[in-house]
Amino acid sequence: MTFEENVKKLEEIVEKMEDKNTSLSEGIDLYAEGISVTKECLDYLNGGKEKIKKLQAEMNALFSGTDNGGERN
Repeated sequence: MTFEENVKKLEEIVEKMEDKNTSLSEGIDLYAEGISVTKECLDYLNGGKEKIKKLQAEMNALFSGTDNGGERN
């Protein structure tokens, strides 16, 4: 699933949990599913954060006249 699909899934889970007709058992299952989907979202965001850090380091190296090893070009 994409990040956006996971967010949509979380919204659906919350909506179901807020429904008065949802039983306690269903609510617990939905909560567990929500935790799982949240973990997927966090993994995606953390991966994106690391990718951005790497790209920023590469850009900084280009602008400072050094390569990624810290040596001058």
